[in-house]
Amino acid sequence: VDGDRLLYRKQPCSAEEINARFFLHVVPADAYDLPADRREPGFENLDFSLRRNGGRVGDTCVARAHLPSYEIAGMRTGQLAVDGGPIWGDTYSFKSPEIMDAMQELRRQGREPEIDSMFDVFAEKVRLLYRKQPCSSDDVYAQIFLHAYPADADDLPADRRESGFQNLDFSLWQNGRRVGDECAAMVDLPGYEIASIRTGQLTLEGNELWSGTYSFAAAEIVEDLRRLQNQSRQPEITSLFDVFVDGDSLIYVKGPCYQQDIDTRFFLHVIPADADDLPAVRRESGFDNLDFNLSDRGGLVGDECVARVELPEYEIASIRTGQYTPEGSIWDASINMKQD
Repeated sequence: VDGDRLLYRKQPCSAEEINARFFLHVVPADAYDLPADRREPGFENLDFSLRRNGGRVGDTCVARAHLPSYEIAGMRTGQLAVDGGPIWGDTYSFKSPEIMDAMQELRRQGREPEIDSMFDVFAEKVRLLYRKQPCSSDDVYAQIFLHAYPADADDLPADRRESGFQNLDFSLWQNGRRVGDECAAMVDLPGYEIASIRTGQLTLEGNELWSGTYSFAAAEIVEDLRRLQNQSRQPEITSLFDVFVDGDSLIYVKGPCYQQDIDTRFFLHVIPADADDLPAVRRESGFDNLDFNLSDRGGLVGDECVARVELPEYEIASIRTGQYTPEGSIWDASINMKQD
């Protein structure tokens, strides 16, 4: 890799290799830099022949390929024989030096991954780091899905607001590197505030191989929860979930936590001191409905489920909350918010 071009060299070089076609697939950092007809495969095809881009000098073959002017995330290149079969192929990430530095720093820190699965995933505010050892060629080419859920849905591109997440799917050869039997990849996250991510890997047939979730919001909630616990604060509700009143918000916590706890919807009914503070459509019921799913307001950290819900700004008389299924409530508790 030499600036905005690639230099190819082989010595000795055979007649077969002179006639074999080179493939060069370039993946941009921003898919919108691709020509419109290339956005679905996700790369630009810059295939070439040695006769067009180079030649043979003595027993050495050399070639040069110019790269596009947009920012490039990664590339895959190699040669195909006259019959179409591969002679050789390899991948390169333009973030390789940065990935190497990041992996060394993780080892130095002794960091534990936020997602521990077939790939270890380390979450930072601006990026995710993926690592797997041992790593196979299937891992290199299999699709990794990455769904980023923003704290504010309005931050999503218009065509993603219905789904609720931004799709940042990638292959390891686009965003990573393989050295020996270790695979590593780095993915930059969008600039807006992210509530959570869900990521995993698909087989070549499109089946889910593994998946995991991480909530940035949940990590911040745990910090606030530890602050309350260090103050010897007791929860205002002690039930299947403990519930703390923390300023203008409620913090929910349960540990250990199971998938059923995560999947079951919460109800949260806020009764104002003055009914006129309610939205018009809620005045007949007499309460504000703030029902939520745990994954929307928090997540799983270690073996604890946590969530935080911001309360309305008006004066609150009482709160009733719990979890319910179509068969009825699982737990149900109230807090009197009026000051005597």
